[in-house]
Amino acid sequence: MALLNCDNQPVLCNAWSAAPGSLWIFEMLPEPSHINIYTKRLNLTTTTSEDLVKLHADGYKTVAKEHDGIFHPFNGPLAQNGLSVPAGYTLWAFSLLPSWAFMILISLFSRRMM
Repeated sequence: MALLNCDNQPVLCNAWSAAPGSLWIFEMLPEPSHINIYTKRLNLTTTTSEDLVKLHADGYKTVAKEHDGIFHPFNGPLAQNGLSVPAGYTLWAFSLLPSWAFMILISLFSRRMM
């Protein structure tokens, strides 16, 4: 079990596309096999330990969603080509930029093209 704080590790959260308040369940077998990841969003104000025990007892595969696609940390195309960390830095840099500054940059760039 691990805890990932997205305030302290923003690049990793952006590289994995991990949202705060979510539970990640990893199914890992030895090396050549595929790694399955299931995610479940949790309500940060009302989730209790009983909810987590009930999730385990009911079976997480019925409630959680399988995490696949481009941002998969092990089997995704970004991770296989070594591009997940640069993509994480890029997304993190865009999150630092205020929306008004991004609009001004696009406006100046589009006017320069005309």
